[in-house]
Amino acid sequence: KIVSLFHSVWISYYSVLFLLDDINEELYISKFYITYSYLIYDMVLITYYYKYFASDYIFTFIHHTCFLLGLYYTLNYKLAAQCLLAEITNPFLYLGWLLVKINKNTSLIFKLNGISLYVLFFIFRFCNLTYLTYISFFTKEHNVLLIENISLLLLCILNINWFRLLTFKFINLFKNANKINDKLN
Repeated sequence: KIVSLFHSVWISYYSVLFLLDDINEELYISKFYITYSYLIYDMVLITYYYKYFASDYIFTFIHHTCFLLGLYYTLNYKLAAQCLLAEITNPFLYLGWLLVKINKNTSLIFKLNGISLYVLFFIFRFCNLTYLTYISFFTKEHNVLLIENISLLLLCILNINWFRLLTFKFINLFKNANKINDKLN
């Protein structure tokens, strides 16, 4: 989780800089080698420790494969940078995981983090990836290869499914909070 956290913050930072034209395309592309390395490292890790990741293995493997192929074959680095903004959600995801592990899943910080994760996931994964998938398939705005389209579509489907699951957890977060408050009153 620590390596993934570092990578998500790092690539989000450079993606924002690139989208704001604060760094040039050549510098931004040079950052992809670290992203490729991270994705391969993580795929090897989850495969080696398969028994711990079995329930999510296939989805994570598809996610990483699409991520790798989409980045490797990209012709449009602005589209790639906008797609990589999805990584902004990961620090909140990992903080939630940590809070569950240390039994703080009823704390105020857990609830605030859950709200932040839900809102950011909706913006940067659900809306952003759906929009990018739409424009890559149905407009001539971006020069995109078929492999990019397919990778982006699969990433979009995965993230819509993950958002659906996150929505159930988000609803339960507040249902459980209301039950606890009812018991206290």
